[in-house]
Amino acid sequence: MSRHVDELMLGLDWLQNQGCVWDFNARTIRVGNKDFTLFDLKPNYRVRRVVLYDDATIPAFAQKIVKASTVYSRLKFDEATWATEAVEITRGVRVARALVKYSPNDVIRRVLGGSSRCRYL
Repeated sequence: MSRHVDELMLGLDWLQNQGCVWDFNARTIRVGNKDFTLFDLKPNYRVRRVVLYDDATIPAFAQKIVKASTVYSRLKFDEATWATEAVEITRGVRVARALVKYSPNDVIRRVLGGSSRCRYL
């Protein structure tokens, strides 16, 4: 398991413990008494997310720097610099647009509190 990847990965120990049978010709996997059809997933290395590392309190009408980490939609990712979007993550709290250099753990983000009360993330 990795918090940096959100695709499903089944470990050999788990597959053996569940008595799984993988039929590559039929493109199915049997788990217990149920068959699941397998399909190709088109590579899309552009889906990336930045998630808050720890809980944070965003002051009213102020900004705060928070530490975050990245999550990729595929196991394979490049070491390119990429840009995030500015977005309102909850009412009255916006995350500023930023450039993110490849770094799974130490991503610094500026969060803006745009309401008259503190927000808890």
